[in-house]
Amino acid sequence: MLEALKWSHSSLKTYKTCPHLFKQIYILKDRRELPNARLGNALHEYASNLINKKVNLLDDILTKWQVSQEDRELVPVAISHLTQFIETTLAKKRIESEKRVECQIGPYSFVAVLDIVFNFDDRRHIYDFKFSKSSKYYKEYIQQAKIYNYIMEKVYGKKPTEVYLYYPITNEIIPIKDLSLSEDELVSQIELIIADRKFETKTHKLCRFCQYQKDCPAFHIEEP
Repeated sequence: MLEALKWSHSSLKTYKTCPHLFKQIYILKDRRELPNARLGNALHEYASNLINKKVNLLDDILTKWQVSQEDRELVPVAISHLTQFIETTLAKKRIESEKRVECQIGPYSFVAVLDIVFNFDDRRHIYDFKFSKSSKYYKEYIQQAKIYNYIMEKVYGKKPTEVYLYYPITNEIIPIKDLSLSEDELVSQIELIIADRKFETKTHKLCRFCQYQKDCPAFHIEEP
């Protein structure tokens, strides 16, 4: 079953976070809306519409993604920065948004969706939008950047590449210096997951926000 899965950085990260959560999403196909992803999803849609010159009704987008009132307070400054960043970039070069790229990594199919990618001055440029600057996520951001670069090289050939994290809320652009990643590293991560027969729960601080608590052994309480 898992051999046929289209693998991604998200699936690898989910397993690392909690094997039981991976089972719920990728084996049982039980996908649920994650509240902490709603603002990011809304701003991604806004950016994609802006780049592709589609109608952009911000209130409708925020309502569609059920963005909380607390998160909506961050929207005006994020939209201002995001709009300026995209319009400045568009003025200089042709860019693609939400670019889906697929390739084979060993015997496995792998997919990535890039927020912004373009070629300029004979270099490939990749920008990945991020909405949390918490240090606990930074290592995964770096790994994701490495995977994006690896897949682009695999599909379009090696080329000098620059990968950046872009934070619309603070308007910061952070370059990723080390993009080295081997195919063996990705294959070994995938095969470790395929070999798992238990998909046990991994508990940590983020569990209290998990949408799958009622299906999780760590939260299950036997009726008296």
